[in-house]
Amino acid sequence: GFKDWIKGAAKKLIKTVAANIANQ
Repeated sequence: GFKDWIKGAAKKLIKTVAANIANQ
């Protein structure tokens, strides 16, 4: 459902931010 989509989007966002920080 929508809550699951939010959780998935949040995890993707966290992974993206973490990757950006690691690449700096």
